[in-house]
Amino acid sequence: EYSRAQVISLINLVSVMKGWRRKTRVDLIDRIEGQEGR
Repeated sequence: EYSRAQVISLINLVSVMKGWRRKTRVDLIDRIEGQEGR
């Protein structure tokens, strides 16, 4: 069970390493936050 801050920092790290566009990262964070809301 990760805290939200850990998840976001992990996504940021991966997105930098893989060279993702900002939209990809935002979509991923939205999806994760949507799952937490359930």
